[in-house]
Amino acid sequence: MAYIRRIIKARQNNSTNNALDVYVNWCQNIANIIVRTRKEVYLLPEEQPFMSISNLAQELLITPRTIRYYEEVGLLTPLHHEKMSQRLYGPREKARLTLILRGKRLGFSLTEIKEMLDLYDIDRTEGLQLERTVAYGEKRLQELDEKIQELTLLKGELMDYHQQFTELLRKRNEEENDV
Repeated sequence: MAYIRRIIKARQNNSTNNALDVYVNWCQNIANIIVRTRKEVYLLPEEQPFMSISNLAQELLITPRTIRYYEEVGLLTPLHHEKMSQRLYGPREKARLTLILRGKRLGFSLTEIKEMLDLYDIDRTEGLQLERTVAYGEKRLQELDEKIQELTLLKGELMDYHQQFTELLRKRNEEENDV
């Protein structure tokens, strides 16, 4: 947590990179979800807010099939209710799914997301998880910077063609009007 706080403080002192701001917000959300999840996990079992796959999907605005897919690839492990043959999702799975969706939106692969999430189970101090998240975040920021440079070059090239073709069209229209 202290590592994230240092990153946040550094970003507050120098807020010039929107991509980094998104990444820092993602880190803040991870920290908040971890804290919230820890509080909810220590509730008594009858007090834990379990929900069905359809309720979870509806709440997070995704399809149940998406949730099942994340189960298939090992990102989620719901509780299986034997009497009702139903999957039940508690706070931990909801928090993981929220992080998965956020990670996908930021462009991380499912493999990277799984690794970042699984590190919490290995090291409850969050140190390894945060280090890996920062490393993947820096890699993603570099990829975004490269993509922005490529798009800027592409835009310049397209603008040059547009200008050339517009001028050519104007000349043709002038020639037709002169005839």
